[in-house]
Amino acid sequence: MHTIREIFELERAFRDLGPAERARKRRSTTWPVLQLFKAWCEQLSLRTPPKSPLAKAANYVLNQWDTLVVFVDVGAIPAHNNVSELMLRQAVVGRKNYLFAGSEGGA
Repeated sequence: MHTIREIFELERAFRDLGPAERARKRRSTTWPVLQLFKAWCEQLSLRTPPKSPLAKAANYVLNQWDTLVVFVDVGAIPAHNNVSELMLRQAVVGRKNYLFAGSEGGA
């Protein structure tokens, strides 16, 4: 079975390419891996009980498919949103850390 890891390995190979070339490479190499992943999710969705966590995850992927694969045709879009997640996490962690900074007990 093809995994998400393969997509990220391909992305590492495309790191130094320009957006147009990255999109071309993604269409020829990443797209077939994504198609196999989609087929696997479709089979999983049919074979597992609908309320199971695995079926819910597979159905989520299938429901979000169009959004998930946008990065294939747009080379400027990263295959992951790690930077966005990191930026959101910094604000939350900072807010929690500074909650008691002004009190004697917190200092």
